[in-house]
Amino acid sequence: QFEQTDPSSADDQEPLAQNIKASLESLSLATSLKHILLIEDSPGVVEQISRYLSAIGIEHISATYGSQLLVRVYEQCPDLIILDILLPELSGWDLLQSLKSDPVTAAIPVLVISVMDEQRQASDLGANGYLIKPITRQRFYQALFDIFHHGKLGSSRAHKMAALAHAERNAPAPLILLAEDNEDNIEITFDYLDARGYRVLVARNGLEAVTYAAEHQPALILMDIQMPKLDGLEAIRRIRAHPQGHAIPIIAVTALAMKGDRERCLEAGANEYLSKPVRLKALVTMIEQHLQTVEALKR
Repeated sequence: QFEQTDPSSADDQEPLAQNIKASLESLSLATSLKHILLIEDSPGVVEQISRYLSAIGIEHISATYGSQLLVRVYEQCPDLIILDILLPELSGWDLLQSLKSDPVTAAIPVLVISVMDEQRQASDLGANGYLIKPITRQRFYQALFDIFHHGKLGSSRAHKMAALAHAERNAPAPLILLAEDNEDNIEITFDYLDARGYRVLVARNGLEAVTYAAEHQPALILMDIQMPKLDGLEAIRRIRAHPQGHAIPIIAVTALAMKGDRERCLEAGANEYLSKPVRLKALVTMIEQHLQTVEALKR
């Protein structure tokens, strides 16, 4: 277990810890450290690490564990992964090896935190840092500082995005942007499309969909209409307003089928309209038809 000390405990007040904290606050801004993925199954540990990260200005922290972890890494594209080794359903060692052997994820720094003293094995598999539980705030900050200090974290985002761009340019499979906020729908659709050779990028709200469409230029977009932060219709309009979004096929999907929905979706800029529940086989047929049309227009 992690130590459950109060944030104002004695070790947190040492000058060294305060100096490291100040340095991390500065470095995190300079390197655009925005998103950390915490792979951990203990709620207490998640709360403790989240508190430590929030104290240095990092608020976007995702916590997860169990199966489909690689899928979540691909979806979230984090700037740093904090990894526990003893996980349900999957070995942390296997996950670390998979992360560091994949050209898309190899550049993402991984800080291992475990009750086991296996630093040598973690290092051999490519971990960028290692801590043994229980930890203190000072030791945690020091581990992050060491990763920064050696330049691994500062350049990781550029390396990671370059690797992703390289993979997208060279992979034969089209990239599908799935804009959906329901986790069950995401998992079912992701797995179905992935099994048929497509690469899938997930946006969980309308604003992410607009951003990802501009950044990654997907071959096709599946847009749920009932989306948080920005509804699907407005997201479609903003994508179409972008010069590079004019030609991307967009299939609008809604669970609240009402009279006039199809017309509103098409007016906003969608190419097709589907109401839930969606038959996945029919969806793939529709996707293939649109991708073939796009390829034909390119010739």
